[in-house]
Amino acid sequence: MNYKKTKIILYIWILIFISMTSVVVYEFLKLRSMQESSNALEQEIIIEKDSIQSFDSLIKSFSTIKTDSEKANTFFIKRDEVVNFLDSIESLASTTRTQISTQSVSEKKSTTNSNLLSVVVNARGSYSSLHYLIRILEELPYQTEIQNVRLSNNGGGEGQEQSGGSWSADITIVGVMF
Repeated sequence: MNYKKTKIILYIWILIFISMTSVVVYEFLKLRSMQESSNALEQEIIIEKDSIQSFDSLIKSFSTIKTDSEKANTFFIKRDEVVNFLDSIESLASTTRTQISTQSVSEKKSTTNSNLLSVVVNARGSYSSLHYLIRILEELPYQTEIQNVRLSNNGGGEGQEQSGGSWSADITIVGVMF
């Protein structure tokens, strides 16, 4: 009888051992699955961080492009701002101590088919004032160039110093317009 009890106890222990081993294996597999899931989440987080960095880079690029575009828009003379452009030239009179008047305004095509605005202004003042005006016109914040300058001494005759007397200048300014 003792042998039968021992045999039953052994079977019970084997069943308990198998049950416990099954539970341990199940928990191990469950833990492994959670770890794989955690690794997948980490990969998703890394991918998300990369896309956020790419998006930030894209935003920075967009702001740079926007700034460059705004600079380009102020670089050219817009059709609806021609009057403002002419006013800005004529307003230089007080700064340069000259008298400035617009003689002609015309539009023409360049060799590259760009629209060009050609403005001829007449300025009167001392030689140094006209020189100063021309320097300022060369530095206008537009895509312009001074195409022609014709200086005339209206003053007191020969032997008169360059900086003295009354001078006049016909200045042709050409700017890219869109």
